[in-house]
Amino acid sequence: MTDLKTTFAGLSLRNPIIISSSGLTNSVGKNKKLAEDGAGAIVLKSLFEEQIMLEAEQLKDPAFYPEGSDYLAEYIREHKLSEYLTLIKESTKVCPIPIIASINCYSDSEWVDFAKQIEEAGADAIEINILALQSDVQYTYGSFEQRHIDILRHIKRTVSIPVIYTAVTDPVAAELANADGTPVGEVTGTSDKLPVEQQLEMIRAILPDAKKIGIMYTTSEVNSASTLAEYKEKAADYGFEIVESGVSSTADIPLAADSLLEQVDCLNNLTDNTVVASLPLILSKANAKNIPVFGSEIEQVKIGCLAAMGLDYVDLGKQTGRMAAEVLKGEKKASELNFEVIETAAFYGNSKVAEDLGITFPEDLASNAKELFTEITQ
Repeated sequence: MTDLKTTFAGLSLRNPIIISSSGLTNSVGKNKKLAEDGAGAIVLKSLFEEQIMLEAEQLKDPAFYPEGSDYLAEYIREHKLSEYLTLIKESTKVCPIPIIASINCYSDSEWVDFAKQIEEAGADAIEINILALQSDVQYTYGSFEQRHIDILRHIKRTVSIPVIYTAVTDPVAAELANADGTPVGEVTGTSDKLPVEQQLEMIRAILPDAKKIGIMYTTSEVNSASTLAEYKEKAADYGFEIVESGVSSTADIPLAADSLLEQVDCLNNLTDNTVVASLPLILSKANAKNIPVFGSEIEQVKIGCLAAMGLDYVDLGKQTGRMAAEVLKGEKKASELNFEVIETAAFYGNSKVAEDLGITFPEDLASNAKELFTEITQ
């Protein structure tokens, strides 16, 4: 008989058939039957933070004593958790295969501490689902990403199961790594930190007479603020002055772009989510004034930025995958792997944009380009 043994997230499986979280996995009896029928692993029905909090909210009575309402809310919370812990304990007793718990959360709160009790109950791994529907009118740009980082950080403080992350610009600021790059617990991964000095060197080579670089960024995005600080620190070494403009939403961008374009010789774009979302508008305004816009990764160059000494997120994903493979194969623990930055930042240029601006790429850049685009992708 063919040997179907494999590994998943560091777990040894007798075969690659994993029963996903669903109504099929919400009872001990069902899980026992699934194991007997040949499943390789089981992901239990998810424990939903939102559902627990909703049930607690429905029992609140404005006319009732606040202390009573708080008691009921806490009781429901603990009761639901107790039921889930029992499901884990009993399933692990009757199933000779890995049992993976599943939690669905939407906030960084004390509720995430449930993860520790789930681990202690015997779950072999924990699947984390983050609910993030952006329906709050008070939502600010950058908080979506920060919510994911906060939940991950909190969970990693409570459990020892390894986590691999990717494209976190500043793992130190996110408290996922120490200042020397070593992991904080069993967590590691890759950073999409921009090659700031290489970018400045490239801009100087293309625009030898330029003096001021404009950078627009979202004030609430920690990653953008960190990158901007590095640009400001190193710009003078290349004869540049950084002119910054902070925004809080896409509504701020038209005026911010108009103001910057009156003060600078070129714009330099970061991997800032808010600004990138409005990049076509920024490019249109810059083109009308014949001012170059430099990007930070390949896709930005494709849609109209002049050039970038930038990132390819496909390559970054592959790099992260190689790190994950080391952990999954048991070759290294996540805590033994410092976070990594992109291995190679390459030159990407758009010759159509250069032609429209009357700019010629220096030969050494053009000849060593990873890719030169001849058209602008809309």
